[in-house]
Amino acid sequence: MKSQDITLGVRPEHTDVVEGGVEGRVDVAEMMGSSVHLHISALGRDVIIIVPTTEMQGGFRIGDPVRFSFKGSVAHVFSKETDKNLEY
Repeated sequence: MKSQDITLGVRPEHTDVVEGGVEGRVDVAEMMGSSVHLHISALGRDVIIIVPTTEMQGGFRIGDPVRFSFKGSVAHVFSKETDKNLEY
């Protein structure tokens, strides 16, 4: 197997707001009934996180710092060259 550049993908509902983790800033916070969809700028990327309102501690405002993480088991790996899922 040769080495190659990859894109790591994680579904928004599998990403958690946590104390430690990757730091970003809130660009948009959309209340969607039972959840809030956060658009976060982190590491030069737009990251979307879905936070159930039952798990929220306070609210989110534009510019707020947010830290997030995810379990490795929910990550998907894609070829940067072909966009093909490398797990299958």
